[in-house]
Amino acid sequence: VHSDGDGEEKGQMTIDRKHVGDLWTTLIQTTAVPIGGQPIIPATISSMEMKLECDRDTKLSVKYVNPTKNRDIQICIIRVPGKSASIEIIDGARKHDLTIKVGNLDFR
Repeated sequence: VHSDGDGEEKGQMTIDRKHVGDLWTTLIQTTAVPIGGQPIIPATISSMEMKLECDRDTKLSVKYVNPTKNRDIQICIIRVPGKSASIEIIDGARKHDLTIKVGNLDFR
């Protein structure tokens, strides 16, 4: 119930986590029921979906979609242990790539 006592915001959150093969996947989804006034639940979290996939070694992928905030962001990280890491970020029509390579890296 809002602080002025008028209106009630309702929503739902679902979190699903599974491990298939070498890939861990976590899916977080939220939905909000429209109300007649100004919501107190931020639009950033009121109607969104976030999916994380990771093998806990070389791959990490994150996707965040929130139509209320006009967001569709994807991040993909691929690591080749001891050699390189590449990061790709897609934010709507914008795409950014970063590759880091190392040679003869020895911390001894």
